[in-house]
Amino acid sequence: MDFTVAVTKWVEGKEKVWETIGPTKLIIYSWYRMILQVKQQGEKTEAELSITYEKPAGLFNKILCFFLADWYCRWCLRQMLGDAKKRLEQQMSIQSVSI
Repeated sequence: MDFTVAVTKWVEGKEKVWETIGPTKLIIYSWYRMILQVKQQGEKTEAELSITYEKPAGLFNKILCFFLADWYCRWCLRQMLGDAKKRLEQQMSIQSVSI
């Protein structure tokens, strides 16, 4: 894998958009964009993370994309949101200890 990612939109505390730029060497996608949106819901915060992608060139990669792309997208999104939740919970427990 070889690719470059750039943040294309940033609204602090609300939205972040990043995507691949330039030539890429990816197996399942040829390009992707991820969007993270955060909304305050009373005392809770709701996060929504999505991914948009384009299918790769080449028959073998297209076959892999057909079988694996949706599964891989869901796995990536779950991992990212799970890691963010753990980190936020750690920060909240550190803040409650120091108060």
